[in-house]
Amino acid sequence: MANFSVNTTVKDGVQIFEFTGYFEKTAGEQVEKLVEQFLSEGFRDFIFDFSACPLINSPGIGHIIVVSINICDENEGNLYLTGLDTLKETVFRLSNVFPPALTAKTVEQAMERLKA
Repeated sequence: MANFSVNTTVKDGVQIFEFTGYFEKTAGEQVEKLVEQFLSEGFRDFIFDFSACPLINSPGIGHIIVVSINICDENEGNLYLTGLDTLKETVFRLSNVFPPALTAKTVEQAMERLKA
């Protein structure tokens, strides 16, 4: 399985995470720490792009749930998940990631929705 990496960028005040590789427990822990850091810096809008992430395991999904609640409920922010195939979208729906997180097909579409 491909090693995990995350690339973060900021566009128009939105923190964008691009995931590559297998999203599992340690990946989730890394993402949680990054989100906490960016929330403490004042960011409230996030996009997680899963386009290059072929697989997410159960502990990884657990971390996405925690991050989603932290961003959306505890900090009144927005989180869009993009680049989801049918399986990932179904698993996130069954895991109650939606809501509070939202979905968009692409990062660009999520950006448009955040601006609206």
